Amino acid sequence: MIFFNVSFKEEAVQRSFTMRWSFAIRRVLGDQRMGEKEIKEENKRIRFLRFLVDLSLQEIQQEDLSLEEMLRIVEDVKRAACTLFPGKEETFELIYRPRFDRVIKERFGPFVRE
Repeated sequence: MIFFNVSFKEEAVQRSFTMRWSFAIRRVLGDQRMGEKEIKEENKRIRFLRFLVDLSLQEIQQEDLSLEEMLRIVEDVKRAACTLFPGKEETFELIYRPRFDRVIKERFGPFVRE
């Protein structure tokens, strides 16, 4: 095994560098850091969205639905995602839309999305 030997001087330099940059970042951002409560709330919303997407994908895969019903489910999930995370429509299109399109394509073959 190889162990890295960091001297006290190197550690002090690293700590000083980190403290300088964190100060600069806080100064640029106006000290707009998320508190622990806000982070927990955002993680809760992320978990809920992940659950909603997974449940919707399972419904599309397992239920006997028409193409229009499947597309309506996708739009409902997108609306919920945009309610949970306002202004993130493009993020939904980049992350979740391809998953939904792949599952729908497996059931119906290629289709044209409006």
